[in-house]
Amino acid sequence: MKKIFCVLILIFTIYYTKADSPITSTDIYKAYMDVDMVNYARKHPNLDKKIAEYLHSTDASIDVKAAVINAVGWSVEGKTNAEDYCKYIYSSLPKDVDINSLSADELLCIGYLTVLDDYFHPKNAIPYLTKAKELNKTSFTVAIIDALIHAQDIMDDQGSWCDMWDIVHKVYDDKSIYNDLRDDARKTIWDYMILYKCDKNK
Repeated sequence: MKKIFCVLILIFTIYYTKADSPITSTDIYKAYMDVDMVNYARKHPNLDKKIAEYLHSTDASIDVKAAVINAVGWSVEGKTNAEDYCKYIYSSLPKDVDINSLSADELLCIGYLTVLDDYFHPKNAIPYLTKAKELNKTSFTVAIIDALIHAQDIMDDQGSWCDMWDIVHKVYDDKSIYNDLRDDARKTIWDYMILYKCDKNK
């Protein structure tokens, strides 16, 4: 009985640690609660056609799209929002969508949805953000979501937490990119990620 209890505690600890992570603890949507679609997405954690079409629209800016996806959120049990998005928009599964035919906005949407769907396997999202950065080299939003996914990957591989801070801090320190994310959202990310800063980062 004692052995079973210890195993349960270990499982709980693993899940708790994973739920406190770069992807799951940076609620940037809170800086965009004045946007109707962000409020709608917060009430609809399972992506529907309305959200999909909004994300695919060229009318919404890339930071608002990221906030909508963030509002849709994550679950320890996992989600299928990236798959649903691709079915609604491309009538296809994510793996069958030609990554080279997508815009930076589309790549960010699929990549960010992918990592929120299964933040235990962040590597699945990296190719989308890598390509998004190639197409949009000046967007802070693209760069910071990419950095958070890489930080999540470092955590997933039980790498150095110092490196998690470093990869995010570099985005804030990069003068070549344009700040297209609201200040409160930037602060949310900064305030959480600085918890991983250590002596070697000084």
